[in-house]
Amino acid sequence: MKKLICTSLAVLFLITSASLLAERRPKRPKYDKKTEITFTGKVVTVTKRVRKRSKFAFYHLKVKTSQQTYSVHLGPVRFFKKKNFNFAVGDNVEITGSKIQRRNRTIILAAKITKGEISIKLRDKNGRFLWGRRGRKNK
Repeated sequence: MKKLICTSLAVLFLITSASLLAERRPKRPKYDKKTEITFTGKVVTVTKRVRKRSKFAFYHLKVKTSQQTYSVHLGPVRFFKKKNFNFAVGDNVEITGSKIQRRNRTIILAAKITKGEISIKLRDKNGRFLWGRRGRKNK
């Protein structure tokens, strides 16, 4: 009987711990084709941010259009380095992406970026990113 109680308590503890950990970890924002927009603008900031869950730096841009400034989430810096593509303040860019709400802010999850004559596709037609393991499966 004592063994059954201890086992039950251990299982309950594991289930509770797992659910608490799952709640703390924010979910990755989902690309939504219904909110897809295309705009052109000038890069006003370039940021490389390292995510807590990964060791990789990701590009984030602030792009100013004639009407507003967008916060644009692109993808891993290493993905752009492999393609010999970089960003600088003042670059004119065209971006296609999903306009979504994240933590009470509007952000753009980029699917395609064009700078000059060069375009890089970042997501497939279903909105899945084209870097890493998923990207290799979808090529």
